[in-house]
Amino acid sequence: MSSKPPEKENLPFLMDYVPEFFQRKCEEELNETPERKQAALQELRSMLQKNQTTSGIDFLDDFLVQYLRRHKYKTKPAMKMVENSVDIYRNHNYLIQSIPDKYFLLRSSTKWWRVLPKRCPNGCTILLIQVGKSVSIVSVLCLI
Repeated sequence: MSSKPPEKENLPFLMDYVPEFFQRKCEEELNETPERKQAALQELRSMLQKNQTTSGIDFLDDFLVQYLRRHKYKTKPAMKMVENSVDIYRNHNYLIQSIPDKYFLLRSSTKWWRVLPKRCPNGCTILLIQVGKSVSIVSVLCLI
């Protein structure tokens, strides 16, 4: 089986699952196996508990796996990135607070762009940007 996304299948914008082709992509490109994932998660959790910034925080497995995948299962860079995320959350949490949907509907400055309700087949969020009379479609925020 291929790790390529199915042709002409758009994914929904809000997803609570990881599509099967993403799982295959992780297996092929990152050599991800359940054993490797659990060993890396255990090592990362141990490192996080020993760290002064992150000790005492109970991280979800899915949260930590994102950082491990980003760093191809190298735990030291993943740990540093988790530590930076915790630091940003503690010192600048106003940057990541949820923005209500009505904000985007009522502000005139946001009427020139829209987030489309479906993702492209490779999992990226699609923004429709209209400046003047030209229209651009931009894919951003990939899942993996």
